Amino acid sequence: MLGSNILSEIVKEGETIPSKILDKLNSRFNQSLHKTNDDSIRDGMDISLICLDETNNKMMWSGANNPLWIIRNGEIIEMKADKFAIGQTYKQDEYTNHEVELQNGDSLYAFSDGVCDQFNSDGKKFMKKRLRELLLSVQNNSMDSQKETINSTIENWKKNTTQTDDILIMGIKI
Repeated sequence: MLGSNILSEIVKEGETIPSKILDKLNSRFNQSLHKTNDDSIRDGMDISLICLDETNNKMMWSGANNPLWIIRNGEIIEMKADKFAIGQTYKQDEYTNHEVELQNGDSLYAFSDGVCDQFNSDGKKFMKKRLRELLLSVQNNSMDSQKETINSTIENWKKNTTQTDDILIMGIKI
């Protein structure tokens, strides 16, 4: 909730560059929790943030631990995230801003780590490889159809197993 509120404030102030938004979010998050470099509170937030410029068919993206996948012509292009969460005071680097020219037909996917970390009844995780195969298999379908297939696949995977973390997949078709 804290991260969401701070994020809303930053965007309302007019910041549009994803890496700058994450830098400010990290700073304000730490200030709000009165965190210092002693790293006594190890909570953090992973995030993937996209800014679309539909007029010029461009995208800016920045990520804290969570990557962004672009599926183009049947292949996944992985935008690698910076390897430090919002709220990690021991890592004071700035977040990286990635700019990408988009093509018609591109599909963008951001997701939480809970997807890949979800166990099934055999104690196996869903894993990135399985998610890659799933997204590649559905990416030509409508977004509604993708949502149905992804939801049913994950539900069938976990069956009666307790959900271990948040599960979020966001997809955008260009």
